[in-house]
Parts: sequence; C-alpha cells; structure tokens
Amino acid sequence: MSTAVVTRLLWAHVVSLAGTQVSRVAIPVLAIQMLDAGPGDMGLLRSIGALGLTLAFVASGMVVERLRHRRIMIAADLGQALLLSVIVALYVAGQLTLGWLVVVMFGLGVHSAFFQTAQFAYVPSVVERSELLHVNGRFEATRSLAEVAGPGISGLVLAVVSAPFAIVVDTLSFLISAALLRSIRRPDPVPARRLDASPGFLANALAGFRSIRADPILRSLAASATTWIFFESMLQAQLILYIERTLGLGTLALGIILAGEGFGALAGAASATRLVARLGLGRTLVTNALRGGIATLLIPCAAGPAWLLIVTLGFAEVMRGFGRPVFNICSSSIQQAVVPAGLRARVNAAMRLRFSLAAIAGPMVAVGFDLPVRALVAIACGGLVTSVLWLLRPEIRSLRDVASLPTPSTRNEIKP
Repeated sequence: MSTAVVTRLLWAHVVSLAGTQVSRVAIPVLAIQMLDAGPGDMGLLRSIGALGLTLAFVASGMVVERLRHRRIMIAADLGQALLLSVIVALYVAGQLTLGWLVVVMFGLGVHSAFFQTAQFAYVPSVVERSELLHVNGRFEATRSLAEVAGPGISGLVLAVVSAPFAIVVDTLSFLISAALLRSIRRPDPVPARRLDASPGFLANALAGFRSIRADPILRSLAASATTWIFFESMLQAQLILYIERTLGLGTLALGIILAGEGFGALAGAASATRLVARLGLGRTLVTNALRGGIATLLIPCAAGPAWLLIVTLGFAEVMRGFGRPVFNICSSSIQQAVVPAGLRARVNAAMRLRFSLAAIAGPMVAVGFDLPVRALVAIACGGLVTSVLWLLRPEIRSLRDVASLPTPSTRNEIKP
C-alpha cells in the first residue's frame, strides 16, 4: 500500500466532504432568504439532487471502467466547483432564480455519482487486499465525522458569513480536493475495458446487476442492504413526526435523540476493524444487522416520562447509527476484493442504484398506508430486523477476513 497515495486520497475526501456539508445547508438557506422559497420549493431542491444522483448511477459504472479513475474524480470535483461558482456569479449579477438552483442541484448529484463510483473502483488499485478493511474504515470514519459535525459547522459558518460566501467556501473545497488528487504521483491504472469493446449501452448497464444476481455473496449483501435502506427511509420519513407529535417531545429532545445516530456511526466506523478481527467478516455482518434491527424495536415501544423516552430513543438511534458504517466497511471491502476490475465500477454503480431507489420507495410506500404514525414506525422497525435474514446464508456466515476471500481470477466474470 502506498501511504502517500492513500493519505492524499483521504484528505481529498475530507476536504470535499467538509465543503459539501456547508453547501448542503447554505443552498437551502440561500433559497429561503434570497428567493423566498416555500416548503414545496425546498422539497424540489432536495429531490432533484437525489434524482440526478440516481440517474447518473445508471451510466457511471460503464464510464468509470473505460476511463482512468483518478481523472474522473478530478473532473467531478472541477465540475462541482464550476456549478457552485455559477450560483455565486448569478447571485452577484442579480440573476439567480430557483430554476437555476434546481439545475445546479441536479448537476451536483450527477457529478457526485461519478466521483463515488470512480473512488470505489480506484481504491483497490492503490491498496493491498489485506488493507482494504482498514482503509475503508478510515473513509467511513471521515464520512461519519462529517455527518456529526457538518450541520453544526455549517451553522457556525452561516452565522459568520452570508450563504453565497459559504458556497464560495464549498467551491474552494472542491478545487483543493482536485489539486490533492492531481498531486498523486502514482500512475493511474489503465482502464480494464476499452471504449470500443462495448456491445451496447443496455447490455453494459445490466452487467453489474447480472454479476450481483449470479454471485451468492454479492446477492446477499445487496438484498440485505436494500431491505435495510428501504425500511430505514420509511422510518426516517416518520421519525420526527413520531417524536414531536405522537410522543410530545420538544425540539431540544429531538436534537438529542437524532444526534445519537451520528455518534453511533462514529463509534461503528472506529470499531469495525476490531470486530472483524475478533468475530470474522460473516459473524460481524450477521450480529451487526441483528443488533441494530432489534434495538430499533424500542422506538415504537417507547413509553413513559420524557427522560425515559429520550434515553430509549437515543439508545436506539445510537445502535442504528453504529450498524451502518460497520456494514458499509465490510461490504465495500468484500466487493473490492472479489469483483474483477473490469466489473468493479458497474457492480458498485448497480448496488448504489438499488439503494437509491430503495431510499426513494420507502417513504412513498408509507404514504399508501392509512395507519397511525406509531404503526408505520413499527412496520419500518420490524422490517429493519428482516434485513439479517439475507445474511444467514452459509456463504456469508463462513467469511473470515478479506485476505481469505477468493481472488477475482478464480471467480466467473459476468460479461455483457
């Protein structure tokens, strides 16, 4: 493993994440304060970014496998910096409208999808198989820290400077990230597939899905994560309403409870490598899903005085947050180790597309049920427990560590 390469890659990740957390708050604030945006407009801005991300995953795997991965990450960083600078320029010129913000949010989602796919495919080319778990843990810890500290830091930045200036900060963060990636001296690996090798867009797009379906390990990981994300998004859509209206807790209690997820994620990211060393990959995945799912059952059962409600729900949120990075670190390391380089980006893009669609579908399905909020929360939490069923296959439970996984050359590569 090249320590210098991983360090630059990690710092690029840290800088861009920090800037993204600022603009994630600054752009909605700009829309509210400068453009008098209402609730419908805010929902549109949020959903259009998710739509751009989801649609881009359809093509990102194919593109990443045909071009040098680091160049794609640099281009994605520069593209996001350019889009954010458009907002600032239009604001200065007095021409900024909600329509422009919608276009920019869509573009940011597209560029983010390509960056994520390229980064996932690039890491195994600079990291030894035995180090994948450790390196993925560092990336996941950084992401968890950004989720915990990001909203607070964003609020402080916006308290000191205006929303447009905060967006300038994010623009600079993407430029710094691109510069850090550009400073990596190690040659970018030659793409595993050539541009002229494509039999067609649809065949290439579906190759990642076929690979997941054909491999029992990947199929189980994808099914478990999709189940969890579907029911978790259903829960998140109802959770604030449940806490404030059904349980009658105030905003301070709400903030304390929701903060538990972020702190749990930090603990999970820091503990994943040690858990795998003690339990093995398979048992870590199973016990992690079971622990997180059972803990969430406390949420619909919560009752009693306010302090007990806060403790109960806070504990459940910590456990729910703990499980996500542990699963992500284990799952990403397994994918990077066993999937051939010529399919790695497409398999990851197919996974992310499934997850994005599940996150969209969960809240929408809940709308179709004419049930009390507590009942919807109970259904969602019960569904989270079922995600462990996909991990009970012998192929998953028997996994020990990344180094013992079969190499891509010993596996059947599913070709379009």
